Amino acid sequence: MREIEPDIAAHAGAEAVTVEAEALGRIHADEKRKAKATGRQAWKAFRSRPVPQPRLAAYRFWLDLGGLPGRVELRFVDDRLYAAVVRVLYRAKDKPKAARILDGLMSKYGQPLDPPTGMAPVAERPRLDFEIPGGRLQVLRRRVEPGDARGMLRLHYREAALSEGVERYLQGLRGRLASLSVAPDPAPTDRPDAEDTPRADPLLQHL
Repeated sequence: MREIEPDIAAHAGAEAVTVEAEALGRIHADEKRKAKATGRQAWKAFRSRPVPQPRLAAYRFWLDLGGLPGRVELRFVDDRLYAAVVRVLYRAKDKPKAARILDGLMSKYGQPLDPPTGMAPVAERPRLDFEIPGGRLQVLRRRVEPGDARGMLRLHYREAALSEGVERYLQGLRGRLASLSVAPDPAPTDRPDAEDTPRADPLLQHL
């Protein structure tokens, strides 16, 4: 990863990463509780299973993009890049630099796709979508309005197949979390471990 950018750092606060971490932790804790409540065999089987490992990771770093400061976030699933987000801030005096970034995108990828509704000129659209090899690039624009300190460009690249797979994976985790609060506890089916059995009080043996 350092070969990409020397100052790159893990971004544990990325939304997908935090969703996965919370889900895996709560699901594991719930399965552990149920295994203990079910009995010795279920507890033994639970302890023999490997602990699920996170599949998602994110990293970020800063860069200079056409003379403007930008922050890059790279998102990975199973060590494969599935998305990247670049945020660029600019002041009113930097509008020409921001315009050159958009011109460069259209020069490389062609005209953006037609918007879902309306046919506003490209220069007036707050959102531009480009079809690129293997995925899509979405550009959101927030212009510098009177009273605003800065405007922003947000470039979001998604690799089609991998990003769709990540969305399905996260939806599955959210579904499992939703079921935790409604699933009933299993009834014990076999004798608990000796260490879990309450010991008889010696005093009671003489009463």
